[in-house]
Amino acid sequence: MAVAPIKLTQEINDIELVAHFNSARRSERLLLLERLENKLAKLNQSVFSKEEVFKELSRWISEIKTIANSSTENKEAK
Repeated sequence: MAVAPIKLTQEINDIELVAHFNSARRSERLLLLERLENKLAKLNQSVFSKEEVFKELSRWISEIKTIANSSTENKEAK
């Protein structure tokens, strides 16, 4: 199987591959929004103050960033 060289121009090499990448990005964004929605629903059911909600969301965002930047295979552990 031959592999075509990557061009250093603005030309798109593989339209189908780009479409798959875009679809994957969209899926990741939707998944993250769904997780945020679930987190907010859980926080809404609790008796946290506004400040505690923001603190918890900040902690959760930091945790998600750490997971996203890790090199582990299973990033859906949480």
